[in-house]
Amino acid sequence: MPLKRALESGAEATTSTQFKRAKLQQARDIAVQPVAGPSTSNAAASSRSVTFNSMQGLPSKLDVEKFVESREFEIKAMQQAQKNASSSATHRAWQELPRHLRRRAASHDVRRVPQRLRGKSAREIDAMKRKALGRARPKRGKSAQIPRNIQLLKRQVNKRWLETHMWHAKRMKMENMWGFRLAVQPTEKSFRPSHRAAMHGAILHDASYFGLLELHGSAPAVTRLLEICCDPQGPSASAPRFTTGVRTCDTALYKLKRHDGGAIASEYPCGLIGPAEVMWRAEDEDAEEEAPAPMDTATSATEPAANGGKRKRKRKNKSIDKGKGKAQPEEASTCTAWVRVHPTILPDALKALKLAASVALDELRQSSQHAGKEYAIEVANLRDAVNVFEIMGPKSSQVLKGALTPVEGQSKEFNEFWRQLGNLQSPASVPGNMIVGFTVHDPRLNFPPRNAHATIPPETTPSLPEAFTKDPSPSLASSTLWDPNVRVPLYTNKLTKKAIDARRAQASIPGTKLKPTPADSRVPVMLIQRSAGPASTSRDTDGSGIHGWTLILPKGWAQPFLDTLIYTGTRIAGQRERAAQFFESGAANFPSDYPLTGAYDEFARERAEREKERWGRRPPAKRASWGKLGTRSPWVADWGVVLGADAPKGDADGEGEDEDMIPAQRAEVEQAKKDGKEVKPWLLRGPHVARLVTDASGMLNPASKVLEHVNAARMKRDAPPLPREAEDSLYVGALVRVRMRMAGRGNAEAMAVVYEVGDGSIGKWAREIRSGRIKLDEVPLGGEKKKGKGKRKQRPGDFTDEDEEEDAEEVAASNEEDVEPDYKEDRIIGYVTTGSYSLSRGCARAIGAIPLSALLEAQDRARAYGLPGPLVRVRNRDGQVARLAYVDVLEG
Repeated sequence: MPLKRALESGAEATTSTQFKRAKLQQARDIAVQPVAGPSTSNAAASSRSVTFNSMQGLPSKLDVEKFVESREFEIKAMQQAQKNASSSATHRAWQELPRHLRRRAASHDVRRVPQRLRGKSAREIDAMKRKALGRARPKRGKSAQIPRNIQLLKRQVNKRWLETHMWHAKRMKMENMWGFRLAVQPTEKSFRPSHRAAMHGAILHDASYFGLLELHGSAPAVTRLLEICCDPQGPSASAPRFTTGVRTCDTALYKLKRHDGGAIASEYPCGLIGPAEVMWRAEDEDAEEEAPAPMDTATSATEPAANGGKRKRKRKNKSIDKGKGKAQPEEASTCTAWVRVHPTILPDALKALKLAASVALDELRQSSQHAGKEYAIEVANLRDAVNVFEIMGPKSSQVLKGALTPVEGQSKEFNEFWRQLGNLQSPASVPGNMIVGFTVHDPRLNFPPRNAHATIPPETTPSLPEAFTKDPSPSLASSTLWDPNVRVPLYTNKLTKKAIDARRAQASIPGTKLKPTPADSRVPVMLIQRSAGPASTSRDTDGSGIHGWTLILPKGWAQPFLDTLIYTGTRIAGQRERAAQFFESGAANFPSDYPLTGAYDEFARERAEREKERWGRRPPAKRASWGKLGTRSPWVADWGVVLGADAPKGDADGEGEDEDMIPAQRAEVEQAKKDGKEVKPWLLRGPHVARLVTDASGMLNPASKVLEHVNAARMKRDAPPLPREAEDSLYVGALVRVRMRMAGRGNAEAMAVVYEVGDGSIGKWAREIRSGRIKLDEVPLGGEKKKGKGKRKQRPGDFTDEDEEEDAEEVAASNEEDVEPDYKEDRIIGYVTTGSYSLSRGCARAIGAIPLSALLEAQDRARAYGLPGPLVRVRNRDGQVARLAYVDVLEG
């Protein structure tokens, strides 16, 4: 057993522990200078003597140099002892840290240790180990060092970063999506707080990754271009309500193709590319506006602008006839429009717009009305020209008013709007898609911001602020953000943060707001009212919309505005939170809720690869067996098989295909193929889908109503109508999006299978529902696991056919545990695209798609049996229980 105390003098160490203790004892000894003079006994005796007048004989002052020289030996001995004790310590650098600061990698990585201990840690690491870890490479000289911006650009080879990437990367989980490195979700647990912020507060999402295309050219050509490639349903993107630039138009883009007559026109209703937002440049012709601050700081401080700092906007669309004094249209009137699209459809949208531009120019040249006139269209990609923030929630108006500081001298109309902005209870009070353009000061000058609060006049009701009374107008929507001569200098001549902080440090009182100077930037911005409201017109719709603002900024100003907006307490949202906003409001999210589009196919393929890899890593006993569950396509929804256009494939886990499993519409498709008609799947969407379904549900031939609706929309945009022979194939290939409300318990997830409640079972379900014996909660399949002998007690909510009930009794009598479920492949009518537990409703909701024919049949059955709505059964792909759910049409 090792000794518990130090070795006595003269003893020899025999074990490693004794050698170590002796080494430490020697290292901690402090050398003492030998005393010259009297003997030890005399010194001890003199030390015990007491002198009462000890202060006598001392010098009146102390010479520091002589005192240090006299104590030189003791000082050097103390320093040497400290050095010896430090070099022979048993603790390494990372062991000297408190436990909450220790890291596993700190023992071999100097950078994992705090800076004050990095020197000691570097000396402790073995030289060969440093070489193996790559730490021994010589540093570059100052002239050969790679700049920081070049290093960051090298990390963006196969993806692009947003301007706020560094801020998001420290707080969010990042993934490569659509060619960008985007934030998916916060690292902290914030799903419910983010939902509460969207419903009761404010939440911000950086949407600068969206594509922006600019259309500039002759007004008739740009107008015709948008009519050709945009959604023909509803108002056109070139309608007067939009061309004035006071509000945006939410539409969709379709591909173009050459029809039988040789003309190139829209492929509607097929060829859907995706949703798009169109906005026109507003021209305030009569009002004078403040000229933008000069970008040259050397001249802006000394030379005032001409005409008192104001200028008149040029009249582009009108010219004055001096003889008659009337405004007449010019032949070459120009206009500008922006089209915002999702990044995954940007190449297809750009291709469709270019093709539509050539078609529009050809039509104008051949038109007698425009003979002899020259038209031109420019299609430019402005993806890197602006930044976009989406601020959602009822308090987003107060956040914007507190964070932004408009410049002085703007119009009275804008001043009235800005005064009413802070008193809004919700952005829903503002007219939909309203555009407001104005100029603000550099937000760094007014940092930190303060949230605005609603001011309620004392004579009004205490809980109701005044109503919003401003209407959209061109003077309110005009902005210099459209002008590239204003946007580009704002990026190149922006003051650095170092210069702003230096000015702030010179303030006599800390925290004083900086006053704008002529050298400071005036940033033009645009505000657009944005809503994600319920898209269903059914009486069962219980969703509430989420409203907010879209803030558009010039390039290079995303981070200053983000710092100011986040400081107000606004939460940050990633892709997960943005998708949850659409789901909670009952609207479709792109691309996850847009089946039969190229963007959805890419999204589904990437999701299938991730899920299949995760499924393959699990052992067979711990993962779902798709063949036993009867899940035909667990990874990607086979919409072609659902519509009957394609034949079903084998199971995902290698089991063979059941010959009895056929698509629900196989008979109709076979009949259509016999008639020589090709079935092409397409997505039935738009603002009037619910009315179309209602009108077609009571007809003997609903296919004629669908063809009539499609041709009416095509003829509105001068597209050739579809022939009567395409009636049946058009009806069979139509896929309509629906919103599913679970009739009781259960939660439908993405890729859940939707089954049809056929004629053989709808009657029994209707009797059970009307009698009140079931509450539409759990709807099990034909059998469930049973243990022991005896007949299973039938629950009120269970359903089995007579044959299946007899089979269940036989199985119970034979003491078999597993009973074959009653769902078959021929009853699959769709899939769930988005499903989860709705926090705003307190129950499960789902969005999916089913064939139009299946929806009409479900409505007929519900009407015949007096049910409140059409019924379907939903089963998760890895579940064994199919539950009842009501469906209604999802518009948009």
